[in-house]
Amino acid sequence: MSSDFHFLDFSIAVRDQLPEDQWYKGKFVQIKHEIIGEYIVFSPIALCAYHAQIVERFCLIQEPEWVFEMNAKGDDGDCLEAGVTFIGGGFYEIYNDKKRLNLGGVSQAYGSYLNIGLDDKLKTIEQFSDYAIFC
Repeated sequence: MSSDFHFLDFSIAVRDQLPEDQWYKGKFVQIKHEIIGEYIVFSPIALCAYHAQIVERFCLIQEPEWVFEMNAKGDDGDCLEAGVTFIGGGFYEIYNDKKRLNLGGVSQAYGSYLNIGLDDKLKTIEQFSDYAIFC
């Protein structure tokens, strides 16, 4: 089993389409694949209003693509990829001027994220290496 930790921020691809105040806050999902490792995926709310939409977008960029079945409302769904667990989700706020990252809240679709050790994992990401991280 891999202990690799991966970070994705969907706001980067759409920054030119969003007001600057929406670049650094939104929702996140924590996902674990038994072979590939753990992912934390950030998305601005303007791009993904529901945690399930983050997961759907994430599944679409996998190679090969992971099958994700979204419910009719678009607020929940099931991933049919073997070995995938949705740990949970919440909300994030990045304060670059203060070098601070706040995580909190709970995903209605996937529940609470696993905060134990998450700050240390996020500090392995260059963007957050010198940030104060509050989980």
